[in-house]
Amino acid sequence: MSKDVISIPISKEAIPKLQPFDQELDAFLDRFVMEAQKRGIKIDSLHKLVSLNYVDKLSTTDDPAVIAICKRFYTSETSLEGFEIETEFIKWLSIEVSRPAITSFLRSAPTDTAENLKFLILTHEFIHCLFNVLHADKGLMYTSISSTTPWGNDADSVSQILDSTFTREYLEGIPVAN
Repeated sequence: MSKDVISIPISKEAIPKLQPFDQELDAFLDRFVMEAQKRGIKIDSLHKLVSLNYVDKLSTTDDPAVIAICKRFYTSETSLEGFEIETEFIKWLSIEVSRPAITSFLRSAPTDTAENLKFLILTHEFIHCLFNVLHADKGLMYTSISSTTPWGNDADSVSQILDSTFTREYLEGIPVAN
C-alpha cells in the first residue's frame, strides 16, 4: 500500500523582474566568466544575477568614493509538505555601477589602463556577488583600490592579477557574506 503525500503551495513571492543588462557591462561580465573558466573556476550562480546596470546614484550609499555595489535580496516559497510547512529562500543578485564615480575614478588614466582598471573593478564586484563573499585582507578583493595603484597598466599585469585571484585557495580564503 502506498502513502500519498500532500504538497500544497501556500505562498510564493514574485521572482524579480529581469532587467536588461547594460551592453558594455554585460561584455565585461562575459570576459569575467571566460577568464575564470580559463583558470578552472566555474561560476554556478550566474543565473541569479538579475540586474547589471549603470546608475546615476547608488541605492545603498551616498559615499562618492563607492564605485559599484552588489545587492543581495531574497524571495521565498512556502508550501505544506505532508504535515510540515517548509519555506525555501531563494537569493537574487543585482549589481549597480555608479556612472559618475567610475568616470571620475578613471578620468586621469590612459584609455588602455582605464579599460583594464574598469574590468578589475567590475571583477571585484562580480566576485562579491557571484561567489557570495566579502572583502579580503589582500589582493583584488581588498576593500579598496586607488587610481594610482599600478594594476591594469598593461595586459600582463591584468593577467597576473587574475591568475592570483582565480585560485581556489584565494577565493576560499575570503569571508563569506550572509
